[in-house]
Amino acid sequence: MGYVYIPVQHSDEEVRVVLNQLPLDANDILDILKAEQAFLDLWLIIAREYFKQGYVEQFQQILEEGSSAEIDEYYADVKYDWIAILNALRAYHSYLACVQFSRGRYSDSLELNKRALKVYPSCPGAVRFGIGLCRYKLGQIDKTRQAFQRVLQASDLDPDNVEALVALGLMNLQTNEGDEIQKGMEKMKAAFEIYPYYVVALIYLTNFFFTGQHHAVERLNDTALAVSELGLQKSHSFYNLARSYHSKVWK
Repeated sequence: MGYVYIPVQHSDEEVRVVLNQLPLDANDILDILKAEQAFLDLWLIIAREYFKQGYVEQFQQILEEGSSAEIDEYYADVKYDWIAILNALRAYHSYLACVQFSRGRYSDSLELNKRALKVYPSCPGAVRFGIGLCRYKLGQIDKTRQAFQRVLQASDLDPDNVEALVALGLMNLQTNEGDEIQKGMEKMKAAFEIYPYYVVALIYLTNFFFTGQHHAVERLNDTALAVSELGLQKSHSFYNLARSYHSKVWK
């Protein structure tokens, strides 16, 4: 798309906006969008075009203006388009959070995830899961558990989030206490029932079945090997298979 038209209120005229000639000062285009109460899908198109051209600050400015409470009042009847803008801004903050996490900047990643959550509280559970991972890396164990539990608690979030189930299960297992270990394995089994190909759950269930149920051990490890793309996970699976075969030979 080379250009878009912004209808002028109370007239038959339109303002033509050439997308590859957007002003460096985003306020110039924002003034038009707000003055003419332009359709929110036009806001999103223009913001996306700024981003494609490498103008990230302008992109963010358009989305932040478009997701403000003032704009929400103007466009109360078009919630879908407003949510699309909220989701775009949330996705941007989430992406930056992932980048910072991969660089080991966990505090920065946490703040970006919190910003994404503030922008769009009904965002996918992955954002709260990201908050939990950041808090874990920062040693905030109680808040880590709360973040993972929040992913699962509300049906409007993600009650079947396998990652959160497994993470909570691992936290139970790390206590090395009898009751907690049982709770941890229950979460691993629940995760397996939701998604039978989640490698971490498969590996821990393998350890659970190492009480003579060699067929179950080998079947779980075969599945883990088939779906895993990480060398460390594959090595765990090969190790568990070797343990099973060795146990059968010396039984």
